[in-house]
Amino acid sequence: MRTYKQAAREYWNYQLRPIWEAQRKAQAENAAQALERQQKQQPSPVLVGVDVGQVNDPAAIVAAVMEERRDVDGKVHSHYAVKHMARLPLGTSYIGIVERCHAIEDKLSKTYQKRKFLVDCTGSGRVIVDLYRERNMAIRPVTITFSGRSHVKDGWLHLTKGEMAANLSALFDTKRVHLPARSRYANVIRDELRTYKIKVSQAGNAQFGAFSYGEHDDLITALGFVCYYGERAPRGRVRWI
Repeated sequence: MRTYKQAAREYWNYQLRPIWEAQRKAQAENAAQALERQQKQQPSPVLVGVDVGQVNDPAAIVAAVMEERRDVDGKVHSHYAVKHMARLPLGTSYIGIVERCHAIEDKLSKTYQKRKFLVDCTGSGRVIVDLYRERNMAIRPVTITFSGRSHVKDGWLHLTKGEMAANLSALFDTKRVHLPARSRYANVIRDELRTYKIKVSQAGNAQFGAFSYGEHDDLITALGFVCYYGERAPRGRVRWI
C-alpha cells in the first residue's frame, strides 16, 4: 500500500513536474527573445582603449564591442568581443596616435552607432584630449593611479591599476573577454595578462604591470580601460558624457 508521501511524489513526477519544466523552458525562451529584441533596439556600443605609451613602451589600441549575453547561470552579463588590436611603432607622436584612432573611428562608424575612446592622459593632460575633440571624437580621458579608489571627476576617469587588474582577471576567468583567434596580438595579450606582475614598493604600495626588461603591458592596459569602463556603465547601454 502506497503511503501519502509516495503518492505525492508520483503526482509531482508524472503530473506537475512536466508542466513546471515546460513553463521554465518557455520563460527562458521568452527572456532570450526579449534580450535579442532589446539588443536590436539598442545597438551594441564599441569601446576603444588607447594606451599612449612611454619612452620605452609602444602605444596600443584595443577596440571591443560590448554585448549583453545570457550566461549559463541565467543572468545577463556584459561580454567584450575584441574586434581590433594594434601596437604602434615605438615613438609614435600624439598626433600620429590620434590620426590612427580617427581612421579606426571612420571604419567603425559604418557599422556601429556608438563609439567611445578611453585614452590614457596620465602624462599628456589636456593636450591629447583637445586633439581628439578637434576631430569630434567621443573621448573619456583616463589617468592611472596606484593608490586610493577609482572614481570619475570632472569627466575624467581616475583609474587605480590594481582595480583594473582585478577586473580583467575576473572577466577572463569567467570567459567574458573574447579575443579574435586569428589576430597576432591575441597571444600577446594572454602573455601580458600572465606576466602582469605585482610589485610592492619600499613604502608598501602595490604596483601592477610588467617590470622585467623587454616586457610590456600596453595592450592589456588598453583592454583594461575598455573592460573597467564597460563594467561600470549602466546595464544595457553606455553612459555618454
